[in-house]
Amino acid sequence: MDRSRPGQGGDATRLRAGAVKQANRPSRIWLVGLSGSGKSTVARELAALLDWRVLDSDQEIRNLAGMDIPEIFDVLGEDHFREMERSIAARAAEACRVVVATGGGQMANGCLAEVMLGSGAVVYLRARPRTCASRLATQLGTEGRPMLGGEGSLTKKLDSLLKRRRPIYESAHHSLDVDGTEPRRLAINIREMLDADPA
Repeated sequence: MDRSRPGQGGDATRLRAGAVKQANRPSRIWLVGLSGSGKSTVARELAALLDWRVLDSDQEIRNLAGMDIPEIFDVLGEDHFREMERSIAARAAEACRVVVATGGGQMANGCLAEVMLGSGAVVYLRARPRTCASRLATQLGTEGRPMLGGEGSLTKKLDSLLKRRRPIYESAHHSLDVDGTEPRRLAINIREMLDADPA
């Protein structure tokens, strides 16, 4: 005889379903996209939602070098920056239960793209260049993003970068339009997307 109280069976079924989803979830989630697409913010929201760790690639590089990214480019050079990026990606690829906010150009590095695609779920945060430009303008401008410095319209520069990088970004396992959606909602959408279709 089933002595469970009313509702217990449904609760147990839901718990089992949740456990299966968690078991099927990839151990690493990589967020990719243009600067200003919200990778760092969404990574924090998603990590909090999953009770995972967050790793912000650009912040890790700043911590390791003891200087801001433009200074790394000026003093140590872009090659050194990319090498640090590779080192952090390799470390992240061996970690478990981590959400990684990648640098805007990280996915454009063929070796790093392979590492990301082969070690977890890659989610492309798809944002319009003008949306990214607006966000960057209200933050710290472009001084923390050497690839966007110099003369010219920020929107045009981002548009040019997107044209070059779009095919690489679109090789991600999943894509999500981010314009007009709050970071918390995006994090929930990513969780639901991965539960329905793990990479």
